[in-house]
Amino acid sequence: MKKRILFIDDEKDLCAKVKIFLSQKGFDVTTAPDGKKGSSLLKKEKFPLVITDIMMPDYDGHKILKFTQANIPDSLVIVVTGYASLTSAIDALREKAHDYILKPFDFNILLKSIDRAFEIISLKKSKAEAEKKLKDLATIDDLTGLFNQRYFFAVLSKEIQRAKRYNQPLSLMILDLDNFKHFNDTYGHIEGDKALRISGRTIKKGTRDIDSCYRYGGEEFSVIMPETFIDQALNVAKRVLSLLQNTKFSLQGLGNHSGNICITASIGVSEYKKNYSLEDFVRSSDAFTYQAKKLGKNRICYDFKNANC
Repeated sequence: MKKRILFIDDEKDLCAKVKIFLSQKGFDVTTAPDGKKGSSLLKKEKFPLVITDIMMPDYDGHKILKFTQANIPDSLVIVVTGYASLTSAIDALREKAHDYILKPFDFNILLKSIDRAFEIISLKKSKAEAEKKLKDLATIDDLTGLFNQRYFFAVLSKEIQRAKRYNQPLSLMILDLDNFKHFNDTYGHIEGDKALRISGRTIKKGTRDIDSCYRYGGEEFSVIMPETFIDQALNVAKRVLSLLQNTKFSLQGLGNHSGNICITASIGVSEYKKNYSLEDFVRSSDAFTYQAKKLGKNRICYDFKNANC
């Protein structure tokens, strides 16, 4: 993929020469004849590198620099200026321009400045990707791809604060896969891990965009449902349970155990109450999950005036 550059200058011949030269070097170059046209292009598209003349009528290079920093801060800006306006170029560096080039410039000097800029852009991208990977490691359960327990408590704490501040409902679902120890003992941990991955995907499929899904621990999962009353939460829980009941796990190469089986879940659902601490809220859903287990599994227990299943 070619490296994209926006070149802004009110000298038409220079724009044409720069475009030809840089295109021959493998860059994807767009030119603009003035600052207004340049800013209009920047509103529509993201260019990783912007090269702009400083001295232009109406909309000069300083305005382009400020616009870029405010709207596409990951992009770098190289300013171009004549000897007479060198002070403006130095001011641009103080305003966080990446580099400046004096007119009339040597095209090879321009190319070196561009190459340095793209090296920095590449390093920034690598750093951002590394930071995202570290964040994912801290928040994502690597077996199921859902969020992990640590992140669950962080998000739930924020959602409780938001529910209190704006007087909004908040519901929580905790699911425990039924007979999972027996499943692991019978079919082995490889099949058990496979079942956890499929269960995680199935649970997520049954939730809404505003919900967030977590592997709570072992064979337990949880779903945080913001702005959701208990009756709405029950609709989500019923959909999740139905999807799990209809999901077949294919077992291969396990002798008498080969074939398709289903895994069900015991589900507890509760709605946040104003006197609840975070721990109280989690315990309430946990208690309903335990009740669902005790009453025969593969069901939903919830808090609606009185405990129901």
